[in-house]
Amino acid sequence: MAVSYKAPINPEVLRWARESLAIDLRRAAKTATVLPERYEKWEFGEELPTISKLRILANLYKRPLPVFFMPQVPMEPPAPKDFRTFQSGQDRSLTTESKLAIRKAMWYQSVARDLMNEMGYSIKSSKEDTIDINEPIEETVKRLRRMEIETQLTWKDNWEALKSWRQYLENEGIFVFQIAMPKDEIRGFSLIRENYPPVIVINSKDSPNGRIFTLFHEYGHCLLNKGGICIPEEIEFRDKKVNETERYCNEFAGTFLVPTEYLNKLSVEFHYSDIFELIDHLSKKFTVSKFVILRRLYSIQKIDYSSYQNIYHKLIEQIKESGGSGGNFYRNKIIERGKKLVSLVIEAESGKAITTSRALEILDIKLKHYDRIIGMLYE
Repeated sequence: MAVSYKAPINPEVLRWARESLAIDLRRAAKTATVLPERYEKWEFGEELPTISKLRILANLYKRPLPVFFMPQVPMEPPAPKDFRTFQSGQDRSLTTESKLAIRKAMWYQSVARDLMNEMGYSIKSSKEDTIDINEPIEETVKRLRRMEIETQLTWKDNWEALKSWRQYLENEGIFVFQIAMPKDEIRGFSLIRENYPPVIVINSKDSPNGRIFTLFHEYGHCLLNKGGICIPEEIEFRDKKVNETERYCNEFAGTFLVPTEYLNKLSVEFHYSDIFELIDHLSKKFTVSKFVILRRLYSIQKIDYSSYQNIYHKLIEQIKESGGSGGNFYRNKIIERGKKLVSLVIEAESGKAITTSRALEILDIKLKHYDRIIGMLYE
């Protein structure tokens, strides 16, 4: 008969691991195939789980097994500030999927910091390229935008635009990750920590246009040195509940993606029969959503507020954008982590700064996949 060895865990750590992911006690008990009453005894130290049960729970909580034997609950960095705006009474809590996404992004950020220090690369300070919320946005964008408008106008579709804008921000020293999260809960977030490289995370479940807007909304957060969790609506009405930082980052993103000078120029050059035709034309030229164009036309007073509201609601009825496709195994590893981080991992491994096994752990692949990842990175 097999012997079931008891695991002398710290019950406080077990409870912390569950609560940190907002996992219900009944779900944890069901996963471990025990009654909730018995699982509760494990968390209060009245009984001990077996090693096999603990392994099941460690997998559920995405924690290494040794953590549960620590004498104290481990210290972790605080979650980014919540900038989301909800209607009164709406639940503001985060689900397990969102909490895991934030934890994963923080781990990637720590990996990037460690690798850059190991390789002798300087980390972009959060105080570099900072902006003042009181400076006119038009002046801020002119000073910071280094993407040629002629290049932007040649992109064939929004997927090429997303890829190009992501590369642009990575060249600016920002790590950009794409992680799946509930879209109605988080569209994106940014991580700003002292002595760590800045990070932007966009939702891989979002449409490409949605991700593009979120990229630059979060870029605004990075430049303001105010990282946080967001649902950056491309259109917001005169709602006093909207956080001023969120309002600013929306305006910054729209102006960065659709500079006023060229918006005016292309609006005059195009002969249109109605406003919807103009919006459609401009959204394709700038490879942004129709909502961004609508908001920008309102900002430069091409349309009044009443028309803005009316058009917005009609667009809502017309437009249903899809999210991302499944892709393939190798490409998805790169898409989630970004070329900037994957390149850094490969460079560190080839230069013997980290072991091959460490590189495989960061990329979450087996050795047989390593060469294929390297090849696809430069395709």
